[in-house]
Amino acid sequence: MATNQQSLLRQWHMLQDIPRAPSKVSVEDICVRLKALGYLVTARTVQRDLQALREVFALEVDAREKPFGWSWRRDAPPFSIPGVTIPEALTLKLVEQHLHHQLPPHTAQALRPHFAAAERTLATLDSTEPSNAWLDKIRHIPSMLPLLPPVQDEAVRNSVYEALMQDCQLELSYRRRDAAAATDYPVVHPLAIAQRAGVVYLICMFADYTDIRMLALHRIEHAQRRYEPARKCLDFNLDAYIAAGHLGIVNGAPLALRATFSSAAGAHLYETRLHAEQTLERAADGSLTLCATVPNTQALRWWLLGFGAGVSVLEPAALRGEMAAIAQQMAASYA
Repeated sequence: MATNQQSLLRQWHMLQDIPRAPSKVSVEDICVRLKALGYLVTARTVQRDLQALREVFALEVDAREKPFGWSWRRDAPPFSIPGVTIPEALTLKLVEQHLHHQLPPHTAQALRPHFAAAERTLATLDSTEPSNAWLDKIRHIPSMLPLLPPVQDEAVRNSVYEALMQDCQLELSYRRRDAAAATDYPVVHPLAIAQRAGVVYLICMFADYTDIRMLALHRIEHAQRRYEPARKCLDFNLDAYIAAGHLGIVNGAPLALRATFSSAAGAHLYETRLHAEQTLERAADGSLTLCATVPNTQALRWWLLGFGAGVSVLEPAALRGEMAAIAQQMAASYA
């Protein structure tokens, strides 16, 4: 009886893992996902289960190329799911809006019916209902001018996220911003995903190299997940990597920044500090002198330039020279 129950549960998870056409999943992928759930089965067992389930459910297999891909038919009726409550619907709607690019494809795919159910629940409410009106009362305002995110290839994104989730290698083609053609990288070891200003980055290592690279996901023209395990970087920590300024495009060693802000431009630094150990000194004219050790990044330069005449960099001398040269070029452009 226990064996029958285990087989039933395994097949239930298999049915949940199969996407609706035109998306598809291979037997190998299903084996990996079942293994993560504690079902240690062979590809032959999964293949046999799929053939049996195909006789009962609206499943189809794409045998045009290997590995064969399994999917629900486009016209297949969805599994019925319990109705969601209003708080659940509100939570799911916010998750859909704000975490779209952070969710692994398999998770996003599994949540689509729940997102649809949440939409139906909220649609039944009057627009004046507090729960429904909440979505019109909350907004996230980016600190920089918001730009439209670059277009991503969904198949590429799915392959990259699946490889990252399963700790598998990737084979991909990447076109740099200034390159006419893409470069092929047969072995890539994914480490993490990070999003900045609408752009999603893959943090990874190439082949046998130990240096960490960062690739913009929308510039990956082709990605194929390999089944070999990805190499680990034992001393890599995503939070430390971000704190070191890599997502702001590092230009060198950290800087001991000293800059004078006008009272209006620098007032926010009391409440939203640039660094936990920064110091602020107010002069008699109301100006503020900031001292802080910060990552030497392009983002720092953009931040300083955003204050215009409201800030003057004092140290280091090299950064002050950069700012002065940019100010002269801007003045010449507007002359």
